[in-house]
Amino acid sequence: MKYVYSWNTGAPVSVETVDPDVFAAELERLEAEHGAVTSSLLVDVAKANDHVAHGFIYHVGERKAARLHYEERARLMLRLLVVRDVEGGAPAVRARVAISAVADDGGQGRDRYLKAQEVASRSDLRDLHRTSLLRRMNLLRQELINFDEFALVVSAIESVLEEVG
Repeated sequence: MKYVYSWNTGAPVSVETVDPDVFAAELERLEAEHGAVTSSLLVDVAKANDHVAHGFIYHVGERKAARLHYEERARLMLRLLVVRDVEGGAPAVRARVAISAVADDGGQGRDRYLKAQEVASRSDLRDLHRTSLLRRMNLLRQELINFDEFALVVSAIESVLEEVG
């Protein structure tokens, strides 16, 4: 069998500057050398300027990368905060909801975290939130499709191995 690698076109970021076959070969080399490939290992080896993954992984400087990490942690905190009505006995719900603003160029803007009550009470915000949820659901749907395709490949390989061995 001959395998050809490519990048998932449904991914939220573009990796097209990296040749997928070269990257796959590098992963094979790393696995042979280290026994397993981990994200931590890939970050370490990609520090070398000439590494195939360097430009994608180290696309920003350390200060910018730290800032992006801190922003991700802040988003996590905003998503984890819940509120509940102790008198009404209702279950806890997220206190804040991420609403994606539309950027000036028509693309995705920065998320604003609004009080869930405000989003629930305004139709324009409900519509924005619904659109955002549908977009995320479509990404999850694509991940499930990819998983099912992977299961079919594994099943096909196992069938071939049974016939041969």
